[in-house]
Amino acid sequence: MFHDRKDIFKVSAECDDGQRDIASDYVGVSKEYTCSEEMSTHDLPAIIHEEIIPPYYVRASRIGVAHVPTVFRPFWANFRLQSRVIRVEHGDISGTTYQLPSGRTVHAFYGVPYAAPPTHKFRFREPQSVKPWTGTWNASTVSSPCLQYVHTTYSIVGEEDCLYVNIFTPKLPQNGVSPLLDVLVYIHGGAFSFGSGNSIFPDYLMMYNDVVCVTVNYRLGSLGFLSTGDDVVPGNNGLKDQSAALKWVHHNIIRFGGNPASVTIAGSSAGGASVHYHYLSTLSEGFFQKGISFSGSVLPPWTLSRNNTEKSIHLAALVGCPTTTTRDAVKCLRRRPGRQIVKMVEFFQPWRYSPFTPFGPVVEPVAPNAFLSEEPVQLLTKRLVKDLPWLISFNTDEGLYPASEFIGRDECIQQLESGWLDIAPHLFAYNFSVSSDAERNAVSQAIKKYYFNNEPVSKNTIPNLVKALGDRLFFADIIRAAKLHSSATKENVFCFMFNYRGKYSLTNKYAQNMENYGISHADDITYIFNYLGSSALETKSDADMVEYITSVVGTFMKNGNPNSGNPQWEPLSKNVDDKFSCLFMNSSDAQSMEELSKVEEIEFWKNVLPSEYFIPINPTLKDEL
Repeated sequence: MFHDRKDIFKVSAECDDGQRDIASDYVGVSKEYTCSEEMSTHDLPAIIHEEIIPPYYVRASRIGVAHVPTVFRPFWANFRLQSRVIRVEHGDISGTTYQLPSGRTVHAFYGVPYAAPPTHKFRFREPQSVKPWTGTWNASTVSSPCLQYVHTTYSIVGEEDCLYVNIFTPKLPQNGVSPLLDVLVYIHGGAFSFGSGNSIFPDYLMMYNDVVCVTVNYRLGSLGFLSTGDDVVPGNNGLKDQSAALKWVHHNIIRFGGNPASVTIAGSSAGGASVHYHYLSTLSEGFFQKGISFSGSVLPPWTLSRNNTEKSIHLAALVGCPTTTTRDAVKCLRRRPGRQIVKMVEFFQPWRYSPFTPFGPVVEPVAPNAFLSEEPVQLLTKRLVKDLPWLISFNTDEGLYPASEFIGRDECIQQLESGWLDIAPHLFAYNFSVSSDAERNAVSQAIKKYYFNNEPVSKNTIPNLVKALGDRLFFADIIRAAKLHSSATKENVFCFMFNYRGKYSLTNKYAQNMENYGISHADDITYIFNYLGSSALETKSDADMVEYITSVVGTFMKNGNPNSGNPQWEPLSKNVDDKFSCLFMNSSDAQSMEELSKVEEIEFWKNVLPSEYFIPINPTLKDEL
């Protein structure tokens, strides 16, 4: 059942025997719909705060007859419960069905376990195998998100028992024959610290493509990415969770109509970086054939955590654990309440939630089960990357995240200006890559001069701040990663720039106003997925973009090449010194191949942070993987 919250959108679907759907909107006004009626997108708020909707759907047991009809679905979906039982590797499951606006039926299976609960003695350990169950697993209701600290509401949501996937399919096998549809496995973003696969619904994508979609929940923050720098907790458990989910998909997706030999992994931001990490890790070998990274790669500074032993010891001290050895510290941490541990992230973020990835992917000690045991830039330079097609993207104003969380708040702008030398190293993620205060101050001053022309941070210079954040946190290093990746593989790398501003943007959600600041980080995915009610179907222009960009994704999933017409979409050059060209998506009927010129900006960051761009190896190139 849903916990009552009048400040969030709630849907209770109980359509058995002519019962009625009740939709209660975010101000608590109830509206009724018969089971045969469609809910209008205009009746409900277009933008809903993801972070304040922890999906706590609680019932006594998931095992038994699948008759509990409560499911969170997009507000247009018609509900009808149908307990089609599917036999997966570890037992039987029963899901539900719903209809898209197009009339297409989707079979949905929520909260299906792909690994054992990572609790108690399994906290901070790699994912463990699921134990078989008897009876039928009720997959008609989503599970809790992984335990996390929500910085926008200063709250803790979720549960440690969270290693579940959600599966959506338009066609189930009939008479033992699978339709073998292309499969998309989507890895949610959130700086490796927050978010949930439960907030992503592939309805737009499935309106125009015969595909199976899987969304994944994986451990976050310190519970997913703590590393002691030794064999006590090597790290990367959140990424290992993702690999375990990919393995589960490989072994089970045919039972949902999917083709295990045609799996595309995709994700935005930290999810996009995760996708790129799987290209570098042997743990994910053979589990996917293509990848899509929306606004993410392995090289931006927030995608690799440093000073990990010190952080783990500091975390232990904060919750009153011994710190004499990492083994003693972790033994004690396993006994502490998970919520107490998660809450401590505040002590690793000196200004608001910067840096927003205090616990993230790490370079592990060399071991047989390591996810990553070498610097990503070294692996790319040595061509130790899976030779598979890769599609990457940017949004025009990437820096609007995280900027949109404070550009509408006068006190934050004032703090940025008055405390620039102290805040900038955390906001721009170079606090650990620059060794002394004097050097950090010099870098901070250089950023102020280059991007602001030494003007103060103010409402008038917000575009300067957005550009600086976008270049540092996304553009410069994703471009560098894509060039290295393309030069290291025979398969093609394609790039697009999402340059379309629709009726809504995620900036409206984060800035909590309706101003048009530009085309934000992650705006592109709101036209591919129904992202917690941020409707992209309210205007013809937006609906046309949904149809266009979902066709691009569907074509890439099928062919490993997104080309579907004019203009001709050219892949990146195999020469790292050539220009960097992307398809600019200006609207559904206006696209063009253009150079994404960031040469000066990349050179600036290379000059002020030379240690990040120095590769301390003599690369041994190999012909192929």
